Amino acid sequence: MGIYIFNLILILLWALLITVYNGKYKREIFIILTSFQLFILLSLRSIDVGSDVAGYLKVFEWAKYADFRALIDHRHELGYLVFNKMILLFTTNNQLFLATIAAITVFSVGYFIYKNSKSPFLSYYLYITLGFYTFIFSGLRQAIAFSIIFFSYKYIKEKKLFKFLSTVILASLFHKSALVFIIAYFVSKKKITTPYIIGYFFTLGFVFVFRVKIMQLINNLFYEDYPVIDGSAFSILVVALIVVILSLIFVKNVKLTNPNAIIHYNLVMFSVFIIILASTSTNVLRVANYFYYYIILLIPDVLISIKEKEFYVIAYLLVLILAFVQFVLLTPSSDLKIVPYSFFWK
Repeated sequence: MGIYIFNLILILLWALLITVYNGKYKREIFIILTSFQLFILLSLRSIDVGSDVAGYLKVFEWAKYADFRALIDHRHELGYLVFNKMILLFTTNNQLFLATIAAITVFSVGYFIYKNSKSPFLSYYLYITLGFYTFIFSGLRQAIAFSIIFFSYKYIKEKKLFKFLSTVILASLFHKSALVFIIAYFVSKKKITTPYIIGYFFTLGFVFVFRVKIMQLINNLFYEDYPVIDGSAFSILVVALIVVILSLIFVKNVKLTNPNAIIHYNLVMFSVFIIILASTSTNVLRVANYFYYYIILLIPDVLISIKEKEFYVIAYLLVLILAFVQFVLLTPSSDLKIVPYSFFWK
């Protein structure tokens, strides 16, 4: 875990240095430094860091000799396999392949944070400590899909349905689970009223009680290969629920400071439904992340809306500490197998 903690410390250092820096482009410099640092950590890892990496490298090797018919018949999405073919035009090196995917995923997150976050440091901090960054050490296809989905956020704000759908469909060519994000366009602008909140929590309770039956129905329709079991997503569910409840307390102030925050509220709130189902199937949490990702924007929105300085400082420190504790406790035991970290030359 040492290198991951050092990674966080360095990002905090960049944030502190940028704070005292009197020049221009402070936001841009911080995001470039942080993105480059995250890119380096991803790119230099051994193939043993990330549970699915070795499998993806076998596909990369297979793609050298596969014709188009073989690509179509493969279990992976065609867009991802064509992407492999395109990289093979320039290199057959495994490490450069991983570095290419690292660049796409990390710098797309950086652009997303640059354009939309009220606090880039906090967004990056949450991106790492809540497990989004560690996921892309292993889930390469879905990491690319996430990267494309980020660009669809602009079209939600601008109410451009065709461009939104086009972006989501493109993402689904790398991981078909991205299609679930189509729901985001229709739930993202719902007004958060008292009746809406009451109905929301009532529905959450219903989904929780009948989560096994609901997941069995979904599996029968779409994912027969995935068993319905007693999963281990309850810790994430508790965190998500706490964030939603506390954020709703400040919703009026948040909407005044950032009108787009209503999108972040709705997407994170919707993610909780999927996280509940993730307690019955280990793969569902990956689907929830398309919506849960927006917690890295929502929490800064809420903190920025707090006007009392002392309360703001206490809340900010609590977020940093609790997110760090979750990161340290959950990362070593994660199925992603990114601990211990090792460099590719070892």
